[in-house]
Amino acid sequence: MNPPAIIKLEHGGGLQRPRRIVIHAMAEYISADAKTARAYGRQPGSYHALQWLDVIKLSAHALVAPNGAIIRCRDDGQVAWHARGYNADSLGVEFLVPGIHNYTTFLKAMQGDYLPNAAYDAGVELVQSWVDHHDITEIVTHAEIDPNRKKDPGAGFPLNQFMGDIKQ
Repeated sequence: MNPPAIIKLEHGGGLQRPRRIVIHAMAEYISADAKTARAYGRQPGSYHALQWLDVIKLSAHALVAPNGAIIRCRDDGQVAWHARGYNADSLGVEFLVPGIHNYTTFLKAMQGDYLPNAAYDAGVELVQSWVDHHDITEIVTHAEIDPNRKKDPGAGFPLNQFMGDIKQ
């Protein structure tokens, strides 16, 4: 399965001047059962992360695919809807957990080593370019800023190594 042709997501606000980066994770493909699909007026099945963001009317600035491809969804100067309370001044990057997952299998997958080297390297390059271009001073995880609701990017994300590879 390949990602859909949609590259830009419309869901977001006006303009922003980013000062932070929020690191997220989501399933590469979301398995929507009948109840979940019906809630969004869709058919049950598997949806690529980009399609699913469009369905649920959310966005990110970029998705990092397991093969290292960067899928740009919003321009850096546009607000993306990715982190409640932090959208107006942050860039959101979603690392895609390989495979098809429902929420339960996704949570489990995030606990193990899910990040292929190509995705890790591409993510470091992307985040470093944002740090350099926008003078970013803060990089946080979704779980850090919303610990009661969010678990991503999970224990399987090599956060200490990643932060060490980013030069701020």
